[in-house]
Order: sequence, then structure tokens, then C-alpha cells
Amino acid sequence: MLRSNRRLKKRHGKAYVIKEENVMCAICRESWVDKNPRILPCQHTFCLECLENVPVNYSKIKCSLCRFECNLPGDQVANLHKPYFLSSFERVEVNNDLCPIHNEEKILFCQSHNIENLCLQCHDENHSSCKIILMTALKKRKDVIRKCLASEQKILDSSLREIEQCQKELILKLQNDFKFVKEKMKDTIKKREKILKTSLLWLNNGKDFFDFVTSFSNNQPKFKLVEGLNWKYEIENDEYLSEFTQKSLDFSKNCSSARLVNQIRKKLEQNQFIEKIVLSENCNRLNDFKDICQELAKSSDTLREITVTGCDLIAEQLYEIGNLLISCSKIEKIKLIGNVARSSSNTLSRRLSVLRRLSALRLLSAQQSRETTMEDATEVLCQGLYFSAATLKEIHISACRLNGNHCIQIGKLLEKCFNIKILNLSYNKDIKDGIENICSGLLNSANTLMEVDFSNCSFDEEIQMEIYNYLWHCPNLAQILLGSD
Repeated sequence: MLRSNRRLKKRHGKAYVIKEENVMCAICRESWVDKNPRILPCQHTFCLECLENVPVNYSKIKCSLCRFECNLPGDQVANLHKPYFLSSFERVEVNNDLCPIHNEEKILFCQSHNIENLCLQCHDENHSSCKIILMTALKKRKDVIRKCLASEQKILDSSLREIEQCQKELILKLQNDFKFVKEKMKDTIKKREKILKTSLLWLNNGKDFFDFVTSFSNNQPKFKLVEGLNWKYEIENDEYLSEFTQKSLDFSKNCSSARLVNQIRKKLEQNQFIEKIVLSENCNRLNDFKDICQELAKSSDTLREITVTGCDLIAEQLYEIGNLLISCSKIEKIKLIGNVARSSSNTLSRRLSVLRRLSALRLLSAQQSRETTMEDATEVLCQGLYFSAATLKEIHISACRLNGNHCIQIGKLLEKCFNIKILNLSYNKDIKDGIENICSGLLNSANTLMEVDFSNCSFDEEIQMEIYNYLWHCPNLAQILLGSD
């Protein structure tokens, strides 16, 4: 650990700690403090040895981080300035081997929560069901990763140099080609000019002369790019990444056994760029569903579409979906069709922990004394979708036994959305008491709304007219389904 002597003197014995990663060389991925570092004009600092291995072109060197090109004083990397604050560092030993809570040796790493330096008592109290490895094993893995990252950086630098060289060669070839075309056009025009001038000598008849000039003018040379600027390239072994960058995964009917669930979990662990996930027709695998949602959260930056149909979800599973949605901000489509959510006696405490993460939600003390219900699940689900209100386009919650209270929560969600295209609440026969909330919320998406499906919802003519009075303002609405049973 490093601290600053300069600040130590000025602040009456207080030391300022600097993390090792803040003094790490981007080339070798190690601390540059003890490696005679040099700082570039772009203010990025590297080990002297690493900079000496960076190619120098015409007394100039490129920063490996920002690609800024700067001049080398005296054509030598060693002539670059050292970081002005380097002399204020001194290395001190800090005893970080004991857990500050239990005063036991910190020897474990939790892979499930990405927490380092756990003691055995920390493991027993909070991480007994997690994936655990020793800190010594973690250090070895980090060393391997650090070397791989350094190798990746070298590959990138080398590849960029090759690409830049190819770019120069291609530009030079194109310049030569266009130079040749220009000369060709000049030569063609000179020949035409000569033919026109000599036509006076071999065309005696006036009619023939004017016919010739007309025909000659109508056949002017024109430049035309026949094949375009096509060039071929290939990045070798790029297909290797496809196993780790799959955008769409369909696990329908694949949760029937622990073995299949482990395969799914492994697939999700390896892929952190998932855009679409389908988990349809998988019933009653509660614990596995929780793990799957936790792994999906790693793709929160890219996840856009979630389909969970025909799963007969219980309330706790809906909470896991809501908890997943909290971490997402780009959901465009959610499809929960044919899920008759049921209450679970173990969900109340989980419900409270999820809802506490949602600062906009106020809980009544009376709610803590009763078993959780589908209303609670819908509330959490809609609160999670709030975070994707700017991108949400399709909502399908069909045949889920929704009622008026559920519609109130869905209506609040729709009030925050402005890009809804499709809303499907079909086969929910008890939503008539909340239809006003739904339609009122949909007005915020009046310019984008294209389809509304309320079929088989047992609406009478009065409710159908109410829906019409709300939605006639939507200029792009192509279809309203209000079919009866």
C-alpha cells in the first residue's frame, strides 16, 4: 500500500492511501511506482521498460491508452519526465490479514457475490450456500488474468499497427488508381478534341458534319465506379467469442432436471451480452429460477426481451423477475402469458427486501402482518419495469388472472412510458374495474400505440365505449381486440 509523505507533513500525521490500481501501468498491468516510470504529455504514466518497447516513428510515440502521439525529447524515452509526485510515495505495510468484524484470518473469496477477504465465520453467517474459493487460488487466477490482459494489450497494439499500415497501403493504392483514372480521362478528352478539330478536314457535306457533331456530343465520356471501394478483411479466431457472446437464448422446457438447470446456469455464467431470453413452460423450480435470474442480471446492460410463458409462477418467482428488472434499463418487451401466480408462505421477507430497494415505494406497517399476494408481485414487477420506461415497447400479461388492483399498478407503469406499441392483457376476466387506469396510462404513448388486446376479458358495451373514448386520440392505433368469450 502506498501513502504520500507530502500530505503527511501538511495534515499533522494523516496519511492518504492510494490504491494500487491507480498507479498501474496499462501495458504490463503492474504498479509503475518502483519501475522508474515516465509520464507522457497526455498525463498517462507507464513503466520505463514498457515505454522502451513501444515502437517509435519519426521521433514520435503513441500513448497505449488514448493513442495520443507526442514527440520524444532527444529521441529517447528516458528523457521523458518522471511523475512529479513520485518522490512523495513511500511503501508501508498494513495488516489486512484479519477480518475487522470477527478478527479471524481472511482466506476466502465468494464467487457468487464477488466479495474478497472473507473469514470462515463470514462464510458461515452469510455465504454458506455460495460458490467459494481460497484467496490464494484467487491470487493465482488474477496473476494469470493479468498476464493475459497484458498479452491482449500487446495484441491490440500490434493489430492496430498492422491495420494502420494496411490503411496507408490501401490509401496509396487508391490514390494511384485515381491518378491513373484521371490521366485516362485527360487522354480521352484530348483524343476527342483532336477528332473534333480534324473533322473539318474530312467532312465536306454540311448535313454529315452536323449529324456527326450531334452524335459526338451525345456520346460524352463519363466516369463510373463499377465495383465500388470493396476490400476484404478477416479477423482470425473471432468466431471463438461466439460461445460467450450469444444474444438470444431459448430454454423452453429445459428446467425439468437439476442437470439441465446446471447447464443453463453455466451458459448464463459465460454469456454477459444476452439480449433475449426465453424461459417458457418451466414449472415449479423455485430455487433454480432464482439462480437463473441472478445470472441474467450480469446481462443487465444488454437485456431487451424477457419471455416467461406457461410457467405457473408463484409469487416469489415473480419477485425474482422484478428484482432482475431493477438492474435493467433497456427492456423493450416483456411477455408473461399463462402464468397464474400463487402465494408462497416464504415470500414475505424476500418481498420486503426487494421493495426496500425501490425508494419510490412506501410500505404500510399493516402489510407486514399478512401473507404476500399477487398484488404484491405485480407491484414489484411494475416497479422493476420503471427503470426501462424509456425503452419499453411491448407488454404481454395474458391469462394471468389479473384484477382491478393489478391494473392500478400496470396503469402507474404506463404513465411513465411513452413508447408503448403493443399492450396485451387478454384472457383476464376481472380487470374491468381497473380499465380506466390502463387506458389513462396508455395516453402517454398515444403517438406510438399500434395494438391493444383486451379479448376475452368479459367487457360489456359500456366498458368498450369507455375504451374507445380514451384511445381514439391514438393516430397510429391499427387494432383493438375486444372479442367476447
